[in-house]
Amino acid sequence: MSSDLEPKGESLRRAVRWISDQRLANPHADIKAIVNEAGLRYNLDPPDQEWLWHAFVVSHSEPDAP
Repeated sequence: MSSDLEPKGESLRRAVRWISDQRLANPHADIKAIVNEAGLRYNLDPPDQEWLWHAFVVSHSEPDAP
């Protein structure tokens, strides 16, 4: 059974693994730059890049403090 949380397609799964490895190696690295590089590195189409962006950037961003 598949869900919206599970990436579809081998390139996208590889990109997710690569991003995870990058985050483990350098937890303070800029996640936006890592996600953008993953899109280029794995030649992802715009919908897959958007999925990565939402999975790693939007869903983990902290709200601005008042």
